[in-house]
Amino acid sequence: MTDVRPAGIPFDTAPEIWRLEIEALRKLTPAQRSQLWVDFQSSIESMERDAIHRAYPDLDHDETVAMLIKRRHGADLAALVFPNIDLTGLR
Repeated sequence: MTDVRPAGIPFDTAPEIWRLEIEALRKLTPAQRSQLWVDFQSSIESMERDAIHRAYPDLDHDETVAMLIKRRHGADLAALVFPNIDLTGLR
């Protein structure tokens, strides 16, 4: 038997819980929703920096930021922002 659910509801979330989450988000002001998004993105960026540091523990702060830019926005932008840092061969 397959689980039939409306589009957009994650399979790891019960439909009733999803409905409650959406109701809670709708009650937030635009500023509160924006701040929630900023906080979420900040958390993701922190996790990405930590992952880069675990994969390349010898990178300094600028090299780590350059790698983050490379992963998020491409090698061209990373090279433009950090022209003296060579990230060739690093993924």
